[in-house]
Amino acid sequence: MGGPIFTAGDLRVLLERLPLIRRKALLFCLETRMTPEDLVLLRRRNVFLPGLPPIAREIVRSVPAHLHIDLLFWEQVGEAPGITAPVFGLEASLRKVAEGMSFGELQRLYDRMEWIDEDLEVESFKADIASLGKSI
Repeated sequence: MGGPIFTAGDLRVLLERLPLIRRKALLFCLETRMTPEDLVLLRRRNVFLPGLPPIAREIVRSVPAHLHIDLLFWEQVGEAPGITAPVFGLEASLRKVAEGMSFGELQRLYDRMEWIDEDLEVESFKADIASLGKSI
């Protein structure tokens, strides 16, 4: 009827080949229904934590603030330390690791994603996000 079941585990497997910050950025987009294009220049000061879904709040808390730029999602560019940039090309990154899947397709899967044991899955998902923040 609605196609194959898509779970949080499926999402993890789908995104695990992406760099950590890109995984977090895409999850933030999925949770907030923000497009990757809108997310690229999202400023930390413009994120209102109380209004975010719980998983999006955990993602924001797990992303370290940059000392000199106010972007919420940023990444180091190249080998030289200190050179940073916004996370441009999120959809292209997704397509590369997900056999051409667009962000819109992933959003549709995410919207109907089934949590096998919702409380356990959500807590596990949030714990994974929090622990990823420690490894940045």
